[in-house]
Amino acid sequence: MRKEIRQVLQRLLPRLMPCVLALIMALNICACGDRNTNADGATEVSESASGGQSEAAAPGSVGTEASSESVGTEDANGTQEVSEPPAYAYEQELNIIDDNYRNYYEIFVYSFYDSDGDGIGDLNGVIEKLDYVQDMGFNGIWLMPIMQSTTYHKYDVVDYCSIDREYGTVDDFKRLAEECHKRDIRLIIDFVINHTSSSHRWFTDACAYLRQLPKDAEPDLAECPYVDYYHFSREQVNGDYYAVNGSDWYYEGVFWSEMPDLNLGSEALRAEIEAAADFWMDMGVDGFRMDAAMHFEEGDITFNNEALNWLFSYCKERNENFYMVSEVWAAKTTIANYYGSGTPSMFNFDVADVEGKLIKAARGTYKIATFVENMAGYAQDYGSKNEAFIDAPFIANHDMGRVANDLQKDANDMKMACGLLMMMNGSPFVYYGEEIGM
Repeated sequence: MRKEIRQVLQRLLPRLMPCVLALIMALNICACGDRNTNADGATEVSESASGGQSEAAAPGSVGTEASSESVGTEDANGTQEVSEPPAYAYEQELNIIDDNYRNYYEIFVYSFYDSDGDGIGDLNGVIEKLDYVQDMGFNGIWLMPIMQSTTYHKYDVVDYCSIDREYGTVDDFKRLAEECHKRDIRLIIDFVINHTSSSHRWFTDACAYLRQLPKDAEPDLAECPYVDYYHFSREQVNGDYYAVNGSDWYYEGVFWSEMPDLNLGSEALRAEIEAAADFWMDMGVDGFRMDAAMHFEEGDITFNNEALNWLFSYCKERNENFYMVSEVWAAKTTIANYYGSGTPSMFNFDVADVEGKLIKAARGTYKIATFVENMAGYAQDYGSKNEAFIDAPFIANHDMGRVANDLQKDANDMKMACGLLMMMNGSPFVYYGEEIGM
């Protein structure tokens, strides 16, 4: 039955979306005021004849014409007294379905909110702002990396079962997860398994072992299993391979020499990663954001999809509602192929960033009709690979420029971009600060 319903919705989507978009655009235009075009072709908001200030139409009026019915009474001096709007006997509660379709708020903890005055954001700062996040309508939070690291961005993990000391303690995180769940906010964290820090014990122990290995001798995994955790070679395979100092070995580090790539084909390594996943699920984590998923093995979608499916299946056995969203920074066709992993979400990079469809549509340089066609295309293309897919659209993230800069701080264009984002299918992701025009 669910499959039949989905098929019906997919057929109706191309017909319904133009209506929805037309309604949103109409509301947006109304919110911007009554616009006229002057002699120079510029658009301006109509002004009153007396004061030059734009005036809101009175309740019950159309445009700037006065309503035939008074909304208040006049006192002895002829001053209009506006009556209070009618009070309703009840407030309608929001009917929010508790599933993996959520509104997510991305937080870079380092610069979000500092609770102790040391100049660095922390987990307790996030806790203090949970009501703010909830009041905006978000019921999901994605925390960028929080594990012990040597850099400010923390995408180079030193210990997978830890909290970076700059951010707080394990107890702080447990309290954060508890407070999130009290508010029906699901908490997902960045899970960086494409690479580690060069300071991670696995890597330092492997390098130390290779340095003392006799020339031409092959590594013995019984003596040092960590050699199998990374891509080591006696040859410099390409420019992404770096020398292990003091030896004739090289290792792969696609993003940076201090971020050695992990070998996710190693069963021993997978057991370590499963243990780390258990650690975070025990702490209350509801899902993972998978960093650099298309780089697990460069150019090997089959392997990468299997790796994603392995970890997602493992976590889902423990929590049937476990969520995973992956970073596949590529064109729509490639993103669609990664839905073959059977995991629920891929970030929709096709609509994101300065040249993405959301910002171009908000600017007016991309036809709305074409935008709607693309939305229908996502449903068809992604759904053909995974019927249970949940799109993950966003305007920008921590790797991109701020929306306000991309739209030249035009408030109406920013509102339009956000409005288009929020009416897209799936779970929209908003980078912290976008709500205040950062």
